[in-house]
Amino acid sequence: MITALAFLFSFPSASVPLVSKILSDSHCSTLSYYTPNQSSSNSIALIDSLSTQLPNPGFEQSTKASAQKAGYAFDYYPANATTVDFFLNLPRMNYKIVILRTHGGMAFLTTSELYSQQRMVMDQLLDRVGAVDVNGTVYFGLYPKSVTELMCGRFNGTLILAMGCGASGTVDLANAFIGMGARGLIGWDNRVTISRSDSAYQVVIQNLLEHESIASSVRSASFEVGSDPVYGASLHYYPETQGQFSL
Repeated sequence: MITALAFLFSFPSASVPLVSKILSDSHCSTLSYYTPNQSSSNSIALIDSLSTQLPNPGFEQSTKASAQKAGYAFDYYPANATTVDFFLNLPRMNYKIVILRTHGGMAFLTTSELYSQQRMVMDQLLDRVGAVDVNGTVYFGLYPKSVTELMCGRFNGTLILAMGCGASGTVDLANAFIGMGARGLIGWDNRVTISRSDSAYQVVIQNLLEHESIASSVRSASFEVGSDPVYGASLHYYPETQGQFSL
C-alpha cells in the first residue's frame, strides 16, 4: 500500500503544486444547501459551528432581525452544515458579511467536521488543514493556508467577523482573508468567553447595519461591553486602512 507521504514524493518537486492543485479542486463543487439568498451580495451569513455545544438562539434572532431591518437577506448555518467543504466554498456565496461563530485560536478556525487522518491527506501533509481538540473531541481546523490555497473563488469585498478566540495569529488569518478579496476582518486578540463574544458582536453587527464605520462599530462594542473579564481579550479590525468603511 502506498502511503500519502510516499505518493507525494513519488513526483518530481516541480510537479507537487500541480498534484496538490488537482486534489484541492475536488473541494470546489456546488454545495447541496446552496440557497437563492446566496446569489446576491445583499446577504449576511451567520455560520454557527457552536450551535450544538454552546447554543445562543437569542444571538441568531437578534442578528436576523438587525439584518432584515437593514434590508439584507439572512442565512443561518448550524453546526451540522459547517463542514470543511462548506468553509472552502464560502467565497462563491458572495455574502456582504460573514459571521463566524466558531472556535478559534492561533490562526485557525474550527469546523464541525470530525477529524480523520484518511481525509484530505495531501492537505494535511502540506499543513493546509489539521486537527483541533475541543474538549476531547477532535475536529478539522482551517489555517491561513486553507484560505489562500484551498478556498474556491475569491471574496467580493466581504467583511469577516471572527467571533472565536484570537491570538497573535489572528493577523495571519486576517491577511489570508484579505488576500482572497475580503474587505477586512474583525477579531479578538486573545482567548475569549463565548458570552462576552456574543455580547460584543451583537453591538458590532447592529452598528455596522446602521451604517456606522468599522472603527466606530468596534469602539462602540469595546465601550458598551468591554474586554473579556477572564482573558482580557479586546476586539480589533484589520486592516487599519478600512476603519472608515461603512456599509
